[in-house]
Amino acid sequence: MMVFVVRHGQSESNEQGLWTGQMDVPLTERGRLDAKRAGGLIAPVTFDHVFSSDLSRAVETAQIAVPGCTPEQLCVLREVDVGDLMGQPIDCLTDAQREDITAHGYRAFNGEPVEDFRARVEAFRHELEQMDYENVAVFTHGGWLKEFMLQVLGVRIPTAKLRFGNCAVGVFEYQREKDNWRFHSLFNPL
Repeated sequence: MMVFVVRHGQSESNEQGLWTGQMDVPLTERGRLDAKRAGGLIAPVTFDHVFSSDLSRAVETAQIAVPGCTPEQLCVLREVDVGDLMGQPIDCLTDAQREDITAHGYRAFNGEPVEDFRARVEAFRHELEQMDYENVAVFTHGGWLKEFMLQVLGVRIPTAKLRFGNCAVGVFEYQREKDNWRFHSLFNPL
């Protein structure tokens, strides 16, 4: 099974340089153009199923990128919960706070602990392994895509070292007969 994981297009909070997390904000006009561009990349693929985070920026990205689709909306595909940082400027943290987030997640800000977020992504990855599809699209968020990629690669590096632009597309493969995930490619517009 081929799995195409797509980060949503530019949202209003991305444009304003704010922490978004699970705040539901719409796409900008640029975000809609991002989604069309991502749709052009995946257009040759016929998807057996399309999943999306239930947040509107991911749903709208899916609907633009895969015209006519009705994505199955799942809260498990939401971005990490950044807690009290939602709506705050991205640059509001000290280096020490950023290091703490890398190690522990957003617990210090009443958000999602890193182990809970990792478990949420892993649970969905295991659900995918049970599905009998050839091609699946998953429209989600930057942090979610990073975590999925790290799990497939079997490595642990600080996610701050990975930067995915809006509508980055990661292509992964699950080989059921070998019970093995493989990373194929990444289109990462920055």
